[in-house]
Amino acid sequence: MSLRPSLRTAVAGASLAGLVLTGCTATADPAPTEPSSTVPSSSAAAAVGSPRASASPAVEGDRATVDRVIDGDTVDVRLSGDRVRVRLLNIDTPETKHPNKAVQCLGPEATMLLESLLEPGDEVVLRYDEERIDPYGRTLAGVFEGGELVNAEIARAGLGAPVVFEPNRRFYPEVLAAWEQAERAGAGLHQTDLACSLRVLADPGNLGEQPPVDPAPVADLAALGGMIASAQATASAVDLVEGAVRASAEADHAWMGVAYASDLPRVKDTLSRYAGSDAHVTRLREARTRLQQEASAAQERAEREAAEAEQRAAQERAEKEAARERAAAERAEQEAAAKRAEEKARERAAAERAEQEAAAEREAEERAEREAAEERAAREAAEESESSSDDDSSSSGSTSQKAPNRCYAPGGETFVYCDEQGSSSSGGGTGSGEESDDAPSAAGGAGGPVSGSGGVCPDGYPVKVSGSGKYHLPGGRSYDDTGAKRCYSSAAAAVADGAVAAKG
Repeated sequence: MSLRPSLRTAVAGASLAGLVLTGCTATADPAPTEPSSTVPSSSAAAAVGSPRASASPAVEGDRATVDRVIDGDTVDVRLSGDRVRVRLLNIDTPETKHPNKAVQCLGPEATMLLESLLEPGDEVVLRYDEERIDPYGRTLAGVFEGGELVNAEIARAGLGAPVVFEPNRRFYPEVLAAWEQAERAGAGLHQTDLACSLRVLADPGNLGEQPPVDPAPVADLAALGGMIASAQATASAVDLVEGAVRASAEADHAWMGVAYASDLPRVKDTLSRYAGSDAHVTRLREARTRLQQEASAAQERAEREAAEAEQRAAQERAEKEAARERAAAERAEQEAAAKRAEEKARERAAAERAEQEAAAEREAEERAEREAAEERAAREAAEESESSSDDDSSSSGSTSQKAPNRCYAPGGETFVYCDEQGSSSSGGGTGSGEESDDAPSAAGGAGGPVSGSGGVCPDGYPVKVSGSGKYHLPGGRSYDDTGAKRCYSSAAAAVADGAVAAKG
């Protein structure tokens, strides 16, 4: 399997825009720092300058499966059933999960890139150099996915710098070549306008105004507030840049020494012009304190002078205040009365609505109870009549009358009488309601009503009409609960006999 085409396009030089220094501190899954003893003391940049071939013999490597990505240069894999943490060789990316360090420039982007290159479940090959385990127990390896060296792909995107932690140099030449390709493309950390990069942070336009060599006295207290804020911002920016310069010389920030090697002389020269930033802030704060003291003394004098005038006007103010309080109390009482009246009106209206709703509900319940009672009475009467009719029929030997079966033509406009198997019999009728002279008298008119038995209408008369005069169609909500005393051949026949449609 080779690297996915979209990712290959991304790491080959797609522009990364709108990136800023986050400055937040990671809180979960911290990755250990690089061992300082493995980096040349001069800086990581010194290690970059002298690549050599690996002294170790070529290793085919071990096959493993990606479990998860930790940060831009660390990944967990499954190797022979065990979870193994792998630190990619000869590449160093900005920190994102150090327990004591802020998230560094493009660190999250480096992690996202590695996550896109090595997804959980991907098969990779681990190839090693002279030292295979670092002091933190991590396996040191070049990670190959689909034959491509992932270590180099990070450098090709400009999101990780080539470094050497002796004695491992095996993959350094390929990572260095990828880093130089990113530099030519202006990708990642090579972007000239990258907001979180050292070269941009140390630009005088971003640092702010340089501290004056011979500051003039400031007599405007209001202006001092803005001056102090500006000077403090400059001092903080300078501190940030100074910290980055110091970090670039530390072994566990090897990528900074590589990425900012060409910028450090200019940055250090700029910092020399801001050397008095903290002292300037201190002078401005002292000036503010002095002016505040002077202003406080002037205020005390003004207050003493105003005391006599205040005493003379005290009575007048008291009377005016009393008048205002009385007026306010009257307004408050009026507003409270208005609110009480409004609330009572709302309560009356609500009570009336509730009463109306309750009355409507009671009426609906009573109507439903009446209809249910009528339907029950109709069913009971029909069942009692059927039972009586069955008894009479049994004693006399006569056969019960049953409405003839009707077989309707398509559309339901015409029909013929037929037996239970659907065969036509004599005396067929039409949709106009005509019946043959041979139709049983129990069938009533051509469309009904006829009586069923046990709540079931005769064949051909599926529409039921309740005792309240509402007809129910098969499948309706109350169809099965409606008696079969009045059955019709169709809704039209029921309506013609005075029935109305039931709800549902």
